Amino acid sequence: MTSATEGWESREIVELRREIESAWGAFDDIELMTWDHRVLVVRGVMGALPDAANAAARAGYGAAALSLLRDAQAFPPPWASICTKWDLVLEHAREAVECVAWPDGAPFGVLPTVAAR
Repeated sequence: MTSATEGWESREIVELRREIESAWGAFDDIELMTWDHRVLVVRGVMGALPDAANAAARAGYGAAALSLLRDAQAFPPPWASICTKWDLVLEHAREAVECVAWPDGAPFGVLPTVAAR
């Protein structure tokens, strides 16, 4: 059985937290950005957040990743009110966690180890 705090200090979960924090501050200087730069920032967030979530799930921390994503949904960055991509990126990130195949009987978010032969 895994503890509720297992994985919170793992490299993968720390990276996912960093990506969420980075997304929060992505448009701090929006008035200084050209339209093309804004598009690049959104594309960066759209790619990095799902990738980090998937890496956390593959490392066995799917439950922690989903918890972080729920928090990110509940507390969106200020720019989310003017850019609908935030909800889309969180949906993609959740799907990236959930796409990791879990064998029957294995606890969600914890990859089973393969027994040595």
